[in-house]
Amino acid sequence: DMLSERGFFIELAELIPGKSLDKPVVTKAEGKAPKQLESIEVAASRLATPATGEPWDDELFSDESVDEGDIDLEGFDIADAESLY
Repeated sequence: DMLSERGFFIELAELIPGKSLDKPVVTKAEGKAPKQLESIEVAASRLATPATGEPWDDELFSDESVDEGDIDLEGFDIADAESLY
């Protein structure tokens, strides 16, 4: 999260073919780890206005909700856009 002045840098120091670890090894750490974010379901349950449906409702992005007349094909810089249909 570089906007909040936090960052994460990882560097592979050594790779040994045929050898594996169950967990990664931290060789150097600075500061405290930030609090982990909650799941989407838990965050949605705390909203002032309860959300309807699932967090990722497929009906919101169905084919019926898209009006192809609103899409500006020239903005996509496709030379022969009509041939796509």
